[in-house]
Amino acid sequence: MGNYVFNFNEFLNENHLNEGTLRNAKHLGEAAQKEFNQMKMDFLKKQVQLCKKHGVKCFLDYGSLLGLHRDGEMIKNDNDCDMAIYGETVTKEFLEDIEKEFVLVRPSNIQTLINKLFPEGEDADDYHQIPYIGIGHKDSKGKLATVKSEGGVNVECGGDFFFYYPYKDGKRITRWPGWEVQLVSDKHFKNTGSISKGGFDYPIPSNPDGYCEYVYGKDWKTPQSRAGTGSELEFISRGAGKKFAYSHKEKKSKT
Repeated sequence: MGNYVFNFNEFLNENHLNEGTLRNAKHLGEAAQKEFNQMKMDFLKKQVQLCKKHGVKCFLDYGSLLGLHRDGEMIKNDNDCDMAIYGETVTKEFLEDIEKEFVLVRPSNIQTLINKLFPEGEDADDYHQIPYIGIGHKDSKGKLATVKSEGGVNVECGGDFFFYYPYKDGKRITRWPGWEVQLVSDKHFKNTGSISKGGFDYPIPSNPDGYCEYVYGKDWKTPQSRAGTGSELEFISRGAGKKFAYSHKEKKSKT
């Protein structure tokens, strides 16, 4: 399936979400952390609502799923929200609304991405067309929402949209921010369930235990400062990724 870009467990050891070593959320005290966690829940809720508005299938992914499913709350000191998006359900209108509803962090221009995903001419023919979208939560002034720590550090509330597309051999393919291409077993995308928090239902994989073990390893239930072992995620090289092709235009013409 190509060369591995890096070992996922080694990656998690540097950027793990279990104890919140990610960026600067560690600066928050107890009161600020409580405020920040509520902000993250509001942020996730807004993402789910946008997906539902456009008929886009999704579920909580990575640290967001791990926290709510395992701990019943967002992981302490994690300032990142993660959402899995079923790529084949994405529409132009959904992408346009992302730019309206959130602070667009990456890419800088949503229209360029739309042109790649819904081309007028040739279909997308390599993994560079698989989108990754980084977003931020908007405050009342339309700026990137932050919580200030007792030490004066502004902690930003950001998030990731990971787009998973049907690939081959029972896999889905997605892209990470640094262009790493990841393969995930499609069995975890067959059905979705939900988890209720604050009177709102958040979509999750139908077998969240199985998915968390698939991503984090058998010891996923134990919070730890370093990653567990046994993740089954696969990362492939750019060359292997060029075999990927998915056309929204072609799919719509068949329905």
